[in-house]
Amino acid sequence: MAEIRVQEKRGGMAWLWILLLLVLAALAAWYYLSTRDASTTAEPAPTATPAVAPAADPAIPKHPPPTNIVFVRA
Repeated sequence: MAEIRVQEKRGGMAWLWILLLLVLAALAAWYYLSTRDASTTAEPAPTATPAVAPAADPAIPKHPPPTNIVFVRA
């Protein structure tokens, strides 16, 4: 008869360690990005707004954008 080798089952916990490392990396990225956004997006206190909006420059003509432009590769 043929001999059947029986081996002990190895611990299949590698997936758990990989999952734990991914969760920790996600938490670290979330913490870093959330604290960084709060410090860089703070807007300065509003200043006095002008009473009259600045007038548009009359020297610049107001033409509609061209609609029939064809781009040709050189």
